[in-house]
Amino acid sequence: SQLGNWNWLDIYLNTDYQLKNRYFFSFNLAVDGSSRFGSNVAEAMTVTYNVYKYAFMPSVAAGWLISSENFMSGVKFIDLLKLRASYGLVGNDDIGNFTSQQYYVSQNLLGMEGLVRGNIGNPALKWENVAKMNLGIDASMFNERLSFSFDVFRNHSDNMIIYQPINSASGFSYAITNSGAMKTIGFDLSVNGRLINRAVKWDMGITLSHSKNEITALPVNNMVTQYAGASYLTQVGNVANSFFGYKTNGIFTTNADAAAAGLTVRNAAGNLIPLQGGDVKFVDVNGDKVIDSKDMQVIGNPNPDFIGSISNVVSWKRLSFDALITFSKGNDIYNYTRNVLESESGWLNQTLNVNNRWRADGQIT
Repeated sequence: SQLGNWNWLDIYLNTDYQLKNRYFFSFNLAVDGSSRFGSNVAEAMTVTYNVYKYAFMPSVAAGWLISSENFMSGVKFIDLLKLRASYGLVGNDDIGNFTSQQYYVSQNLLGMEGLVRGNIGNPALKWENVAKMNLGIDASMFNERLSFSFDVFRNHSDNMIIYQPINSASGFSYAITNSGAMKTIGFDLSVNGRLINRAVKWDMGITLSHSKNEITALPVNNMVTQYAGASYLTQVGNVANSFFGYKTNGIFTTNADAAAAGLTVRNAAGNLIPLQGGDVKFVDVNGDKVIDSKDMQVIGNPNPDFIGSISNVVSWKRLSFDALITFSKGNDIYNYTRNVLESESGWLNQTLNVNNRWRADGQIT
């Protein structure tokens, strides 16, 4: 019951033109066909053939080899200097084989097997389009001992595939739609150099990338997703998938301290239960003395400020030693390991840290 078939076809067209060995132009066209999309796709750059939908994804690029110009003839230390720009569309069909169709799945109830609705079909489901704009420069100098590339880019995702929340009366929690949009801006830098060029050769390369995304459209103002015991907020005007939760301010050491704070939580029956000694001091954002979803706020950003790598290759004759270091900076990380091994909410062994838990009134821990 887990097997399935799908059809996918790509047709590519490419043409290049160069003028005077210094001006370069390129036009590319991809025609993408997929059986995964709906039967009622309405898109300006889409055609239907043999019931399947095909999308046209064009791109254009231009380059200027500045180092071949006459005015660069006197600059001896520059071997290559090239300016380039491109703009193009790409598509994403990673939605599952039958998502656009209505289907049924088996379900067991009290020993009896039957069929129930498996999804909310969406016959208008189509490609997630990403428009990519890039401007870059390449250079090499000193007999190619030093080279670098620098790119700035701006991507805009349209018809973004969204797990859109729907009324629970439907029997489902979401439907998959093309109702989102996001823009991403950033830069990529790559520098490579030969530091030693004798019998022993040493090459080093450094890459650095920065990007920032912003949600520009959603079917609702914000969406909260659950994964691995954590909540993630995606909201128009903010970055995608921010950590969403409660801020804390220590532990109530005594029942008297908890009573003085006057904070309560609502249990499954809807009753307000006062906090006691040993409970976490959650920050009451709206000041109503009830710790609930109204007090949740953005508590972290999983998107890094920078990612990069440092590579080294040291070679001598036919022997070489390679070393690669990768890094990221500025992103928050959710420690799911601690969630499992220090929550005392299951039968799994716990870390020794739980021996430090609050156990008696007045204990500071």
